[in-house]
Amino acid sequence: SYLDVTDDFEVNASLYHVGEVPFTGIPAYNRADLGLAWRPGEGVGLSLWGRNLLHDQHPEASGAQVPRGVHAQVTLDLGR
Repeated sequence: SYLDVTDDFEVNASLYHVGEVPFTGIPAYNRADLGLAWRPGEGVGLSLWGRNLLHDQHPEASGAQVPRGVHAQVTLDLGR
């Protein structure tokens, strides 16, 4: 989902369900991602994103463990 809370603040959320992968031992799991973005001025953006927020990690079919992740981003449009 995507919601413009105000003209300069938005919320993005996603919920995923992945079914069990047969013959691999990988169980079904749910995953939630959340993003917050704020544009405090012309050409400036700040955002904070969280991925895989429901669990510390989950297995993928490749055998990799995908960890929970959080990242922040600052964008500047210097051409303005």
